[in-house]
Amino acid sequence: MNIWPYLLILVAKVVEVSLSTLRIMLINRGERIIGSILSFAEILLWVFVASNVLADVKTEPLKGLIYAAGFTLGNFFGSKVEEKLALGTTKVEAIVSGEHCEELINKIREKGYAVTVVEGHGMENSTKAILYMSIRRKEYKELCEYITEIDKKAFITAYDITPVHGGYGFIRHGR
Repeated sequence: MNIWPYLLILVAKVVEVSLSTLRIMLINRGERIIGSILSFAEILLWVFVASNVLADVKTEPLKGLIYAAGFTLGNFFGSKVEEKLALGTTKVEAIVSGEHCEELINKIREKGYAVTVVEGHGMENSTKAILYMSIRRKEYKELCEYITEIDKKAFITAYDITPVHGGYGFIRHGR
């Protein structure tokens, strides 16, 4: 049995679905041109791989299984690649205790991040500070590690955003 056609199907499908995953994420983040270029390679691979599998699936059902495995692996690897690229902007919100507030704000600003601070009150009326920061997604893990290094009990949430207007630093001019 010649394994090369099966290996080619697997690799091509992994690449195709990885490109598809990246394309969707890029387009969702406003990178339409790059996403559209990726779509050409993606659909070209799909046409040739799918037609090869469909032409032989009755006589070689293993091709269908390999195709499905390539789809699964492509989703996994595509999301890992996108995670490494970490494109886009993230809004980070950290609720920190009052005792660590000033030190943390100053040190975060020393690192070059813009921080907006709002006073809050937690359980038992304890004083808290809510820190708002808009950062590049690539910087998210480093910032969270830095915050929890200073305040182990910090409560941190994050979500992807699309800056529209204003801000400080890298998003000042918006899109």
